[in-house]
Amino acid sequence: GKNYKVGDKVGSAGDNKATTMAVIYDMSSYTFKMSVDEKDITKVQSGQKVRIKSDAFPDKEYSGTVTNVSLESTSQNGVSTYPVTVTLDETYDLLPGMNVDGYITLESAKDALTIPSNALMRGNKVYVRDNSASEAKAGSKSDESKAANSSGDGLIPAGFKEVTVTTGVINSDYVQITSGLNEGDEVYVDETADMSVGETGADGMPADGGGADMGGAGAEGAGGAGEGAGAEGAGGADAGGADAGAGGQ
Repeated sequence: GKNYKVGDKVGSAGDNKATTMAVIYDMSSYTFKMSVDEKDITKVQSGQKVRIKSDAFPDKEYSGTVTNVSLESTSQNGVSTYPVTVTLDETYDLLPGMNVDGYITLESAKDALTIPSNALMRGNKVYVRDNSASEAKAGSKSDESKAANSSGDGLIPAGFKEVTVTTGVINSDYVQITSGLNEGDEVYVDETADMSVGETGADGMPADGGGADMGGAGAEGAGGAGEGAGAEGAGGADAGGADAGAGGQ
């Protein structure tokens, strides 16, 4: 490129041919914008803390604060998102232009009793291990089949009973149960949608409180076709729609 010296005319601000000689960054403070889904934007406000991950330093985690929530949305494929400005608490070892992901926790519950999200059936129903049935004498296959068809939503697995629960915070991995279950109850996990042809069954595993914190919705779903999954505290899982990449700090 051309080398400039003192006194050279570069061009006025309104000149379309004006040349950019240099870009000066304020290295004392970094900001970036992230997109939040319309379903979650009402839960985001200035002052909320943000966990930040960088592609350049995948093993590190940074912190920031929401400093502006825009009311002007962007719509794509029928889904509206809103830009949220985040200011990093420190500049850390990041550089301008690096790509980062921001994570905002929208809801949380301490010491939550949780079950896997795919253990919750339509109508807030859960299949719980029926200990009284296991202690009784084994019935005939016809009796078992009759009992299995007693649910309005479909078959109740053998050895389980249907219980209506009240839910709290929900994410894609776990559901907080506020009433209807006790810690240690075994729940039936339905993962048939993920099962390959020829695979069968799902085991019951215990619901667990464990003093863990339950995070907001939107953590990535767990795999494991046909497996029973123990419910446990989802340690700060992140809110749905608030997990958005944003480059150009």
